[in-house]
Amino acid sequence: MDFLQEIATLSRFAIMQKDLLYQQLQPVLKKCKMKNSEIILLFLLYLNPSLKTAKEICKVSEFKRGNVSVLVESLTVSGYIQQETALQDRRSRNLYLTDKAKTLIEECGDAMKKMHDKMMEGISKEDLNVCSNVFSRIFENVERYSVEE
Repeated sequence: MDFLQEIATLSRFAIMQKDLLYQQLQPVLKKCKMKNSEIILLFLLYLNPSLKTAKEICKVSEFKRGNVSVLVESLTVSGYIQQETALQDRRSRNLYLTDKAKTLIEECGDAMKKMHDKMMEGISKEDLNVCSNVFSRIFENVERYSVEE
């Protein structure tokens, strides 16, 4: 059952990476009085410009719809997100990052770079390219099979 060990390793990697990210972002989060989930939501919107609604965010993340609604409201009040009624569905609201959010994300860049450097320590460019290609293929397979079933 080697495949179970492979799944466990990938899961453990994802959890460790998330923990390291939160650890690196703590100074920025404290300064801005933000929660981990709020900054993750901002990064989701920043890195996935095609995401526009809470429903779309729920599809690509571990967030539940009710949690996204609370986070969006909090981030809107804090000036990080702007909401507009969607033209195609008036019940839905499109979400946009404000300049304040973009500035915060850029500020997080140093912390993200430190995390990246720590994770990649001792890994050659060639090994990193091989790993990146393998993960890309795994991602493509997961996408393909999740659509079929």
